[in-house]
Amino acid sequence: MPRAPGDMRAAIIENLLDKTGRSVGQWAELVRSKAPAGSRKERIAWLQREHALGHGQASTIVDWVDRPEVFEEPDPATLVESMLKGKEPIRPIVTRLASVIEELGDDVAVEPRRTYVAFSRVRQFAVLQPSTATRLDVGLVLPRASETPRLRPAGSFGSGRISHRVSLAHEDEIDAELTGWLRDAYDGAAPRR
Repeated sequence: MPRAPGDMRAAIIENLLDKTGRSVGQWAELVRSKAPAGSRKERIAWLQREHALGHGQASTIVDWVDRPEVFEEPDPATLVESMLKGKEPIRPIVTRLASVIEELGDDVAVEPRRTYVAFSRVRQFAVLQPSTATRLDVGLVLPRASETPRLRPAGSFGSGRISHRVSLAHEDEIDAELTGWLRDAYDGAAPRR
């Protein structure tokens, strides 16, 4: 499975010392002190030519020097706020549903991303994703569940683990049926013994 650009950068940074003998900080200092003045492209070429680095390694190092903000982990609350911007009608649904999910157990991990919020134990079991400004899709890992008019196959929605989805437009759609599916998905993500 291909990695996201941020994941590739993290892997490059993690492996730089072993592969090159220098950490990203040491490479950054070398670029600041020795690289010829010039464009990003010229400094990348210099690292490749003079230090035999691959393009990914060289561009990651130059980005570390020029754009350190791309390496900062976004604040989870900021991710959620950004995800809900312009989607005020579903904010109360997300808030209430997240609370319901967190109450399933002390081991529920809340993992906000840029476009959705994932919930996991050992493994991911649910996803909340605003699909439109007025509709929230709830992805569930329920591999043995039968399709109903409300519980539909996930298709390409969510991660590869998500098997089903439920669409919500109103907070009152958070009912016993949905809570039961959430409980089943949570139970299915229990640590294996």
